[in-house]
Amino acid sequence: MSETFLGANQFSNEPRGQHGDLFPMPLPVDHGFPGEVGGISSRRARQRVQKRRLLLSREAETVRALNNLAGFKDEGRWPAFAVNHVQEAVLRRVHKAHLHRPPPVEQQSGQAALRQLLKSKAPGGYQSEPIGAGSLASYVPEKLSLPRGQGKPVDLKTILPPREKRQLENFKTEMLLSPEEMAGVQERGFHGDCYLDPQLQHNPDLYHRFVADLEMSNLLAYTTTPRVQIGAFMVNKKNNKQRLVIDARRANRLFRSPPTTVLGSVEAWSRLEVQDHQDVFMAQEDVKDFFYRLSIDRDLSEFFCLPAIDPHKLKSILGYLPPELQELQDRFLGPFIL
Repeated sequence: MSETFLGANQFSNEPRGQHGDLFPMPLPVDHGFPGEVGGISSRRARQRVQKRRLLLSREAETVRALNNLAGFKDEGRWPAFAVNHVQEAVLRRVHKAHLHRPPPVEQQSGQAALRQLLKSKAPGGYQSEPIGAGSLASYVPEKLSLPRGQGKPVDLKTILPPREKRQLENFKTEMLLSPEEMAGVQERGFHGDCYLDPQLQHNPDLYHRFVADLEMSNLLAYTTTPRVQIGAFMVNKKNNKQRLVIDARRANRLFRSPPTTVLGSVEAWSRLEVQDHQDVFMAQEDVKDFFYRLSIDRDLSEFFCLPAIDPHKLKSILGYLPPELQELQDRFLGPFIL
């Protein structure tokens, strides 16, 4: 045999360059387990191989269709591997498209179809919801959903388990960053992490109308010693209402990362199994405006302060001055912070 003979393993499989013809494209190659699936002892391993091979066959059919549409019908003349970066990019895109493609509905069991449905995200909104539900909105007093006229909120500490109650009572040592860590955060600054509805920011009359709205819902306390200023904005919700969202990113940067909470997803319902002829009982309880009905201590609340207010403007809207604010006004002069 001649020494100049080049065997197949001596050819480079590297793409020739960035540019080149897209068609014909090579068929995808299976680099996984090459043997018979029946020879695999592990059921999970068999399933993985079968799933990979099914995915590969779908990708191959897509490539065949594209090559045929481009006029390259002779499969024997197609390349064995990608000859340029363009083909590589298209093959990756085909793979990704099939990877996230659900199986045909007629091939799914009822439980599999339910699981697929529960995993998928909802569309832009149910038909009963207005277009744009969840999108940013400017403050409209008549649309903002608040528990106006509610009584005194419940102290959060009174309903917490012992451990969480202790952490809340000692938040300065158990929840806040250390003085050194806090100094580092403050040194880096708080730029671009406090969003306030532009209408509230630039229209003092509308801002004080918003504060009056919160006061009538018994959601405020007043202070002259704020620690962190937060933002506030609104998003659309169903029934042509608005939801208040507090931007507390500045304050959050001064607190330790909270522990992870494990919550069941909607998809968990698809994994529920019961024996035949057994009943499933389900109970649900919902407290309207639950989080609006809880209060925190003043020391902690000073880490979540809205911009300063003018007591005279607030009084002109409410028709009175809240007692707590009146007490502060008797002792101090100047604007007040919420």
